Amino acid sequence: MNSGIKPYVVKVPFANNNIHLKETINIEDLLNISDPIVSKAVLQITEALKKANLEKQDINMVILAGGSSQLPGVKQKIRELLGIDPCEIPQNLMLAVSYGAALYHREIFNLPKARRDKRILGDTLGILVDDGGRKTRKILLNQSQTIPAHASYKFSIAEGQEIATINLVVMDENTNRNLQQRNLTLSRSAKEIIVDIEVNENRLIILSAYDPENEDEKSIIQCDTSVLTSNDVKKLQQKLGIVVTTGNNKSGLQDCVGIDLGTTTSELTHCNRTGEAGLFALNNPEPVGEKDLAYSKYCFPSVVYYKEGMADIQVANTAAVNAMGSFNECFDTFKIKDRFKPVGEIEGKPVMVQDLSALLLSKIWRSAQSELPVPPSSAVITVPAAFNFDECQDTYNAAIIAGIEKVTLIDEPTAAFYYYKHIQEIDLDGIRNVLVFDFGGGTADVAILDVQEDALANSDEYKDCVYNVLATCGDTHCGGRNVDEMLVNEVCKRFEDHNGCKVSAANMRELRRKVEAAKIALSEAYRENAYE
Repeated sequence: MNSGIKPYVVKVPFANNNIHLKETINIEDLLNISDPIVSKAVLQITEALKKANLEKQDINMVILAGGSSQLPGVKQKIRELLGIDPCEIPQNLMLAVSYGAALYHREIFNLPKARRDKRILGDTLGILVDDGGRKTRKILLNQSQTIPAHASYKFSIAEGQEIATINLVVMDENTNRNLQQRNLTLSRSAKEIIVDIEVNENRLIILSAYDPENEDEKSIIQCDTSVLTSNDVKKLQQKLGIVVTTGNNKSGLQDCVGIDLGTTTSELTHCNRTGEAGLFALNNPEPVGEKDLAYSKYCFPSVVYYKEGMADIQVANTAAVNAMGSFNECFDTFKIKDRFKPVGEIEGKPVMVQDLSALLLSKIWRSAQSELPVPPSSAVITVPAAFNFDECQDTYNAAIIAGIEKVTLIDEPTAAFYYYKHIQEIDLDGIRNVLVFDFGGGTADVAILDVQEDALANSDEYKDCVYNVLATCGDTHCGGRNVDEMLVNEVCKRFEDHNGCKVSAANMRELRRKVEAAKIALSEAYRENAYE
């Protein structure tokens, strides 16, 4: 079947001294290597159906988003699972998520809250409590509840206790994942406190507490130490060398701004607030050369390179990209790293994902401040559907540190649906539940939306709402980068078998670029031959 697809020859001159690399990758190689990764990604569809309490036959439409959705076998596996031919975003696939975020920002500006999409919590939130010396978990909020969602819990307070530690957990059928501890600083003594727990539209957890004996006086706490204060933000900006500016003092209304904070690349797009939405992409002021297929003039590579420590930080430019894989001071794919452990060390100080995200967003935001007609102060930023409450909080904090005054978060597959609906007329006759499969460079995300306008007719609060987000889920360690690494490993093994030596470290970046080009070319040929 695949004999008509020409193999791709990967060439790297002087891969090891005077030995040149010349290895062939064919479509069978790509299918065999990518199959387990694609299968793992498609599993998220089954998980999303469980969360939404739906059966396969309840899905009426599937939309593909993300560059890795173009891999061979993706459409076939989804078709076999759901019995539906997936629809593809017909243009600007790489910008689809950021465009969707900009369109959502437009709705925030122009529509009252009751007209916007209804979103659900996504994860069951519980609390770890001491029950007679035994730690037990109790459910506070169910995953299907609409956000903002609220719950309360009563705690006994020991005499003289100054800190109340709240241990929250994400609960599902298989595992319980502990979230970061929330510490409430008590402003005065009390025998017990009632903690109010809110999850807002950004899926951020907000805590407040009061002494039930003085319910009207809710100043029993000083602060939730997981939330950044203005002083915290200033200190972090100073530490990272981020200088916040408001751009030129131009009058007028800012554009609607969407940012896709991606694993491999990030993009900022914008559109006007009134009339027909015209969508535009912000150019990177330091674009990476066109020879690097993953990047183009509007892409900001998600790479941070501490070239001279804190004195010289290269962000989203050629210097940073060229340092990938060669220097310990260069960080990429940090979006999918553990956000609460150092990803490295610079000048003896730990580097956190929040630091790297803030530096990247700062670079993008400074460009927007100088290039857009009116310097913006707010934006919608996308996050993977699989992000938990802490990961959303960390992303939100990074955006605030970067100088974005007002931040709204939206999951990536829902943003992709906004864009698809904008450019593609959808006949809603017979369509109720739409599944968006967003398969990107580092993550696989799924969202299921009820798109019938009468879906919430019985709700006073959301009676005019168009979209009802029934479920979101995903895998933050499953994407096109995994396929690239496995292909690189296979080519390296063949080179070593054929030549008795390894590809030098200095040539690995060039090899990765050539292998990515092979993956893209073979995927396109597979699609052109109508094997999907």
